Amino acid sequence: MTASARAAHLYVIGMSGKGKSKLLEWCLYQDIAAGRGCGLIDPHSLLVDDPLRLLLTQGALANPDIRHRLIYVNPARADYVIPFNVLATQAENPHDIAAAVLEAFRRTWPECLKETPHFSNVVTAALIVLIDVFVEQTWPDADAYAALAHQHRVSGAVS
Repeated sequence: MTASARAAHLYVIGMSGKGKSKLLEWCLYQDIAAGRGCGLIDPHSLLVDDPLRLLLTQGALANPDIRHRLIYVNPARADYVIPFNVLATQAENPHDIAAAVLEAFRRTWPECLKETPHFSNVVTAALIVLIDVFVEQTWPDADAYAALAHQHRVSGAVS
């Protein structure tokens, strides 16, 4: 499959066992080996190992540029936490940030939030306080988060 044929998005459907995962694996391999950007979201962790193995066995990871550009995020890993702060944005108005987070809550839990009329006011006020107080501070880096995760596993609580 040519790169131009999948330049924007690729939607692959078909019956089980007919090669959809292999097609995606080879598309990912071709893009990564050619230095093109691509992404894979693998919610079941069934596909991600094969492209990594293919990159290794085909020697693509011997190229330091490819190895440097490859980012592998595994949210299931407890020993290394990737920090993600939805409040740390470049938006100038804290109310806009709080409104966006609140909208994400509404879209995620629409039925539950219908039953909580004061939720919006409380969460908006809390988010604005967090934005005003904490976003301007320097947040710990990923190693600090990993240390906290390790401390939590060992002691059962983070102090």
